[in-house]
Amino acid sequence: MRDPHVQSLRYRLEVNEACGRLENPPPLEHKTDAYRMWLENGVLTVELKEHHANVESARRRVENDLRAWELDAALERDQVWLKFVHDGTGTRIVDRETSEPGHTGAVGNIVLGDIAVAGVAKAEPPVFKAYPKPPAVFEASIEVEVMVQRYGRAVFDDSQMLSFGYACLSWLEGSTGLTGRQGARNESVRRYRIERNVLEALGDFVSERGGLQEARKLDANATLRPLTPDENTWVRAALKVLIRRKAAYDHDPLAAVSLPIITMADLPKL
Repeated sequence: MRDPHVQSLRYRLEVNEACGRLENPPPLEHKTDAYRMWLENGVLTVELKEHHANVESARRRVENDLRAWELDAALERDQVWLKFVHDGTGTRIVDRETSEPGHTGAVGNIVLGDIAVAGVAKAEPPVFKAYPKPPAVFEASIEVEVMVQRYGRAVFDDSQMLSFGYACLSWLEGSTGLTGRQGARNESVRRYRIERNVLEALGDFVSERGGLQEARKLDANATLRPLTPDENTWVRAALKVLIRRKAAYDHDPLAAVSLPIITMADLPKL
């Protein structure tokens, strides 16, 4: 084969049915400038538009987007429940010089690193009639992946929610390269297009609230007031919004100036 071109890749969709079950979902098609995807009957076929001379290059181009899809779906369900597994027997390679198709067998796997979230579903898992859609802008960076992982652990062990909330807020502000005294929060407002009162409300909750089992601080100023159910719901929603916004910014920092501003109206009422 003198001018190999990876024409298509194939993946199996694995679903943790303890978190959610798919029931006869219709096919889902997704297109970008780099590829066309078709998900049907739990099998994802990716037709490459860009030229990739080997499978490893093609997989690197595709699998970051698949990881973003998995992470975005994990935030939607509060835990990981979907995973795309490469099926090397479905890889198709053609020779662009002769136009004669060829096939590869299984190739070495690129390990993406699973997100392990302990525990089991607390209630009967829901049934979904459609596949979750891939996110439009979502960079599956190592930091974003870890934040999704930590969020999942905090959901399972709710006593860790305020501690994780502080870590997530400080991560967002710290990503500006500034400290609190240098105006990290103001820069977060500007860079990530989040109203300051959203960050202020989250900061107040994670710094001042929580009983003995959940408080981040237990000094003389501690209120020892647990979050109410509505406040807990708000904190969870705010954390997911912050993680998604950081992932959107990292996807294309130059385009981030056009992202809609996140306001209190985008979150549950308190």
